[in-house]
Amino acid sequence: MLEQSTWIMTLLVMARTFAFLSTLPVLRGIKIPLSGKLAITLPISIFIAHQIEIVEVETVLEFLGLLSFEVVVGLTLGFILELITSIVRMAGSLIDQDIGLANPFFDPNFNAQSTTVSRIYFYVFLLVFIVLGGIQKVIEGYSYTFQLTARTTFYGEQTFLDFLLDTIDFMFVGAVQIAIPFMMSTFLVYIALLMMSKTVDKINLLMNIFGIKIAVGMVMIFISIPVLIMAFEQVFESFFDTFLDLIGTMFER
Repeated sequence: MLEQSTWIMTLLVMARTFAFLSTLPVLRGIKIPLSGKLAITLPISIFIAHQIEIVEVETVLEFLGLLSFEVVVGLTLGFILELITSIVRMAGSLIDQDIGLANPFFDPNFNAQSTTVSRIYFYVFLLVFIVLGGIQKVIEGYSYTFQLTARTTFYGEQTFLDFLLDTIDFMFVGAVQIAIPFMMSTFLVYIALLMMSKTVDKINLLMNIFGIKIAVGMVMIFISIPVLIMAFEQVFESFFDTFLDLIGTMFER
């Protein structure tokens, strides 16, 4: 009976863990096959299942209900964290639109359309995340959730809805704050080109503006890499602050 209960707990933990890792944006940015995700999920689940209190499950219907709830919890944790990392990709998309590189292409890692600068930004953030030990901190924080009890009605609670709205608001504001220096630089380029076109009649503004915008944008990205790394470190800190706040919203002792 004890062995059966242990395997039931392992399956429940595995359901939450697999759902969490499948939506975790940091791992989605790395092309990991399904077998690789299962290989990561299984040892983590077995380790956590032996550390937590066993829940008695009497019927198959009760087990399926618990399994579905664990999947929902895992997907919610991963989705909220994806909103935070979307700051980086959204800022890149704003810059792409401003400097003329907004032509999207399919990104197989996210199964969605992406742009050039947004993808560059995400991989720079991913590098910062790994160097600062983000994966270890995510696993530690995620393991801590099993020491708490998930609220069964957290989706309908006002605190969770307020937290979700605040996270979405923070995502948009953070993206604009990162992209605004590039947008201001291209705006100044527009003003300079307009003044030159008024003083030098032979300059064909429409023929040259697109190339100049892209060149200025690439130079700005190269120059601002040290500042971007500092900004991404702040996103990294916000990532875990939000993670801890999310745990406090969804779980209780």
